[in-house]
Amino acid sequence: MLEANNKPVPTRGAVKPSVIPAAENCVHLLSMRFSLLAAGGKALTEPTVRAELLDAGLTGVIVDPGPTFAASTGQACVVGTLAAGTPTFAITPLAGDGSCRS
Repeated sequence: MLEANNKPVPTRGAVKPSVIPAAENCVHLLSMRFSLLAAGGKALTEPTVRAELLDAGLTGVIVDPGPTFAASTGQACVVGTLAAGTPTFAITPLAGDGSCRS
């Protein structure tokens, strides 16, 4: 049942297939965390989003108003937005300098 809830995460750009499973695991963890915070009445502010991304082990975290965010797994980027409290995610390749962009 849990496996059925973990649908593939959309990708943007040429993401290496070998790095997608780890990035998807991160997305599923973040989706659950953000949903639990929202259900508990905690506002998904920029500092809260940043803390959750760092706690999930991501690096190079960027959080912009919205909030929109981008962070690195080391092999790919996890980008997303929390507009209206509903998380949306995508997996993108690292930029040429190894960073992620929201």
